[in-house]
Amino acid sequence: MSEHELSGPAFDSFQQLFIELYADFEGSTVAQISLTKMMMQTIKLGVHRGMHFEKGIFAIIRSLMYLDGMVLRCNPDAVLLRDMRPFIAEFEKLV
Repeated sequence: MSEHELSGPAFDSFQQLFIELYADFEGSTVAQISLTKMMMQTIKLGVHRGMHFEKGIFAIIRSLMYLDGMVLRCNPDAVLLRDMRPFIAEFEKLV
């Protein structure tokens, strides 16, 4: 989503910190780990590593945060990575 692609050491640094940031995400419910907080930390991480984002991307992120709030209220025990697997598999078939 960045307008500026990271490569070399900048990408390696981003990737390592990204993996650390999401280390506890798999298997966690939306009540345990805030996706909204994770998205904000991810954007901050990217910006600090040299990524630049088009203004329009923030409307998409804001929408995802709104959906995160809805999921938290409707189904706080949802495990997003597990719940999304069937949809991701379908998407991969189309690509």
